[in-house]
Amino acid sequence: MMKFFISYLKEDGAVAARINDVLLGAGHKTFFDRHDLGIGVEWEPKIEQEIKDAAHFLLLWSAKVTDRDESYVYKETRIALNCAKEIVRRQFILPIRIGKAEFPLGEVSKYQWRTLPKKPATNDVRKLIVQLLKEIGAPTTPPDRPAPRDDPLGAVLMDIRAGYGPIIDQIGIASVTAPPARLGVEDLISDLKQRIQSIAQSTILTTKQFQSKVEQAVQCFSDWMVRENIVRIIGAGRARLAASIPAHRLAHGGARVYIQGSIVPMPHDIKGGGVIAVSASGRTTTVLSDLRELKRKRTSTSHARLPFTVIGIARHDATEFSRLCDIFIGVRLDRKPNPLQALADTEEYVISMLLDALVVAAGKRAGFDDIKWRLGHENWGATGPYDTINNPVPPLHAPHGFVDD
Repeated sequence: MMKFFISYLKEDGAVAARINDVLLGAGHKTFFDRHDLGIGVEWEPKIEQEIKDAAHFLLLWSAKVTDRDESYVYKETRIALNCAKEIVRRQFILPIRIGKAEFPLGEVSKYQWRTLPKKPATNDVRKLIVQLLKEIGAPTTPPDRPAPRDDPLGAVLMDIRAGYGPIIDQIGIASVTAPPARLGVEDLISDLKQRIQSIAQSTILTTKQFQSKVEQAVQCFSDWMVRENIVRIIGAGRARLAASIPAHRLAHGGARVYIQGSIVPMPHDIKGGGVIAVSASGRTTTVLSDLRELKRKRTSTSHARLPFTVIGIARHDATEFSRLCDIFIGVRLDRKPNPLQALADTEEYVISMLLDALVVAAGKRAGFDDIKWRLGHENWGATGPYDTINNPVPPLHAPHGFVDD
């Protein structure tokens, strides 16, 4: 596996994106500013370091670059030329012309280049990059994936990848060009094992990367159960469903739990308590709207001392969502393949598994044994959501129990 720095003019971005896809599909690393240059990063030192770290500087040059007196491509090329002098690397600078573009920088023209048509098709790009990889002795497929057959279906996939890269990044050409196979029970069992492992690893990864927040959440859940606090679960769609089972377990421990959208109306926020906000993407409009309103009230004079805690679980990069929570745990997904993944359902399973584990840990911290945990409030009828108006409240001590020892 090698690292390639891709230098291009933004007007040639579509071709650069196809090159990036082919390199990633072959198992290599790339620096492609569209994906790898984060907001707020000081670009000049970042670019220079990335070029120095790269095994190859792939220069995409078109007439549009030649027509300009100066551009980022010129700056990046000069850095690469200096690196080529300082660090001896075999075939470091790899120029690719589009059409008959000339290289105004004389030093570049001394390197042998390859040429793409003026308006290259996806298959043109794929063939050129595969040939280039062979020339420099680099793998053309990942070590764990068979080489794709050179057929039109592979080119179709590359067209799809060019338009929907973020969605189809993990789909390999080989998996599409292979003949369809019937899924038997043994195959399904194997896929289920991989799926469960992927979800479990994602949950563990999330827990490890947010250890302090997980610790705070466990203590908070334990306090909510012991003090019989009102707890509101807010979310939408599958994320709200994912939180439902852990929410019921929280109710078993003594918290008064309300799930958004249930028949029982949500209690007024002046009663304080807590909120568990869940969203796979962290961008769900209704959830963000509720959290913004709650934060507005809590920062106002009349609600300034409101005893309220918001615990949020969403994607790790959900910036606004995280700012609206007191305790935020960001879901990190394992990169291993999940053969049964459908759209974004892995996040919801991680939310459910993580929440359930935190509530169980909180119950143990509060002192629940297995019998009392399972009893919960079930001897008073259906488990939550409920309030003290309609249901007797157990004594304020933990663990809650109804049978004399």
